[in-house]
Amino acid sequence: MTSKNQIPAILPETFEAIVSPWLTGITRGDIVAVMSYPASDRQRRFLNLLDDIQLQKQYLGNHQGYLWISMDFRVDPIDDVTDLEETILRKLAQSTHVSHQSTTSFQNTIKAFEKRHHKKIILAAFGCENIIATRRSSLLIWFTTICRQDILRMLLFFEANLLAPDALAFLGRVPAFQPRISILKLYKETDSRQFILRMCRQEWNMKVSEMFQTQIINQCGGVFLLIKEALWHLRDHPKATMPDVFDHLEMHMNLASLWHGFSKPEQNVFVKLIKTEEMTTDDQPSLDYLFATGFLVRNGHTIRVTVPLLVSYIKHIVSKGKIFTQKGGVLFLDGVPVDAYFSKKERDVMKVFISRIKTIVSRQQIADILWPNDDGDHYSDWAIDSHISRIRSKLTKLGVDTTLLETKKKEGFIFHQHKETL
Repeated sequence: MTSKNQIPAILPETFEAIVSPWLTGITRGDIVAVMSYPASDRQRRFLNLLDDIQLQKQYLGNHQGYLWISMDFRVDPIDDVTDLEETILRKLAQSTHVSHQSTTSFQNTIKAFEKRHHKKIILAAFGCENIIATRRSSLLIWFTTICRQDILRMLLFFEANLLAPDALAFLGRVPAFQPRISILKLYKETDSRQFILRMCRQEWNMKVSEMFQTQIINQCGGVFLLIKEALWHLRDHPKATMPDVFDHLEMHMNLASLWHGFSKPEQNVFVKLIKTEEMTTDDQPSLDYLFATGFLVRNGHTIRVTVPLLVSYIKHIVSKGKIFTQKGGVLFLDGVPVDAYFSKKERDVMKVFISRIKTIVSRQQIADILWPNDDGDHYSDWAIDSHISRIRSKLTKLGVDTTLLETKKKEGFIFHQHKETL
């Protein structure tokens, strides 16, 4: 997988377990579809495979009889079959430094190349989830036809669950598309430690204590994206505490990238687990996928999310992370004092809202706070609404959803601290 002077990112036996189904399917002439979780390192493992001549020899036999070319549906401008064929020929020209454009058909051009160079072409295509998202069944028909004619061998990477109901409904339009499915899973603890060893010794020449390594692995699970960010933060901030390692802007961005890579049904499963809600039959495909990728494990009758940092992020998303509290007469938002954002009267109103979450606070009660010594002759509903409007404006500046403060016509107002937005 690496040269003798390099430290492998994962254990050799793990690497072989990942890529052996790819190589086995290729030798059989199957379309191999790799299902990977969001923000996985599938492209890195593919590059490792290209470098691992010994493993190629083991599974492909004469590895020199194959030429690998890669493309990415997220990058290459492909709208139809013509674009796809032109892209492949362009990639082939880049790999061989010889133009293969021809007036003959794509199939004949590839066959002529194979006859001339005695090489079978393996196409590795990333971003294939875009084919499903854009419902381009013509591309799947093309893959199937080209594979059956043994024009190309194919390794297709999908950052999506091909067994989800919406994906199956689309794939049902092309019943001949029957790939061999390989699932990329989260890494185990031993591989996470191997990854940390490589990053610390070979990439950054830094030391991380055994205690810190264990905490990083425990929080990040087998998501290398998160582990790398934690190590990166330690490298740039050697005196950082462990809470700081997991709570900074770049880590939040990586967690957001991971979270938004999941489909809506998969996100709903995570939320239900965190809120201990019952699953339905509609949740089963997402549950199966999350179990298969390693994001969920079952302990007896309990299902556990294996990435605690992701759990914390989801809880933050569900509640929007905007929690008001008061302590010692001071108003806090997510533990940060925000008294200075409000006038004294506005703070007093907010404190009443916080003390009476999801309970109607009447207009009279608001008036008593705003004008405590008034007999009621000098204020109006308009004046109360003006104060509430200013409070809503300041909530917006603090990043709080203003719908949390609900107006009940002719009654008063309700403050919803934990209103869900998913």
